[in-house]
Amino acid sequence: MTFLTRTMRTRWAASLLLIAPLFAFLLVFYFYPIASFLLRSASTSEITNTIPATSIALGQWDGEGLPDEPVYAALVSDLNASAQAAAILGRRLNALEPGMRTVVRKATAAARELTLATPAEAKAKLIEADEKWGAPATWKLLRHETRVATSTFLLAAVDVQRKADKLELKTGNDALFLPIFLRTLAISFTVTLICIIIGYPVAWVIAMATPRTASWLMLLVLVPFWLSILARTAAWIIVLQGNGPVNSLLMWAGLADAPLQLVFNRFGVILVMVHVMLPFLVLPLCNSIRAIPKSYFQAAANLGAPPVRAFMHVIFPLTVPGMWAGGFIVFILSIGYYITPALVGGPNDQMISSFIAFYTNQSINWSLSSALSAWLLGGMLALVMLSQRVIGPMIRRVT
Repeated sequence: MTFLTRTMRTRWAASLLLIAPLFAFLLVFYFYPIASFLLRSASTSEITNTIPATSIALGQWDGEGLPDEPVYAALVSDLNASAQAAAILGRRLNALEPGMRTVVRKATAAARELTLATPAEAKAKLIEADEKWGAPATWKLLRHETRVATSTFLLAAVDVQRKADKLELKTGNDALFLPIFLRTLAISFTVTLICIIIGYPVAWVIAMATPRTASWLMLLVLVPFWLSILARTAAWIIVLQGNGPVNSLLMWAGLADAPLQLVFNRFGVILVMVHVMLPFLVLPLCNSIRAIPKSYFQAAANLGAPPVRAFMHVIFPLTVPGMWAGGFIVFILSIGYYITPALVGGPNDQMISSFIAFYTNQSINWSLSSALSAWLLGGMLALVMLSQRVIGPMIRRVT
């Protein structure tokens, strides 16, 4: 081994030691919590830890007809062994099939009377408590949710349900999450497009201004960052409400006979999100414009190109990378937005993040919220890869 090789390896080892604390911090406090939360979408540990004997017994059942009597006895034993078993099992199964909470509650009440019963008595008592315990579909559902992993919540998050061992897509009023995902994409795309339309002239003026003027203009762009998103959203509600300044001005000018509904609808959501997201587009776009040499303008003019043609064929293509970077940041941030739609939007304006928060904090259905988060994260990663494979070469060609 040569001296140069040993030196390079020593420097490489020293570099690894320097970044090891940061890597360990990210692994423990960032990647591990996110991964553990996302894995809940396919995890069955909540049920298998609650009814362990039943899970083992169902693993030996072939799925034909009704399970054997010892499976019924195992369920009775599990329900009697844990005071929380009924609540956990009922909540989990009810999320998959409405009405199962009541079925589990009846089974728990029946199990309290069967502490020393035989397997045959356990089967008869459970079926007597609720006829669904005599239906193979109930046990197939329970058997499916006690496997090593389940795809039920991942399918439910995109409105796919399993019926008779087949997958069916929910349509019409039964579909819930796919329309919300599409709504989230539509709002995010609209906000991004409006930010580009408004932000491009702003970035151009700042980049072309003198240093002193540009500093003041940039200060105005950065003012929204000084206030919390909650404060800015609350301020917009006051401004856009029925008796707020905007409606008062419109009626004073004769442009409206009555107060317009400017808040708690889609218009209010998009307006407030554009206000919050605009700096994320202006900053990278302004830097992209500033990086263009001034001589390019002079060269285009010397070659006889009119100002508009020089801008469209020379200057604008050079600003595309900055515009794409800013627009992509705005789009990604908008997809995961929560506060503004929750406060400014109506029932039909909520984005997918609001439902993730609902199933996490109120419904306590972490498996479904994890599944929604997994699809949201997967969609964003797909967009990133698509931009790298498709949009990236297009940008390189125009520049």
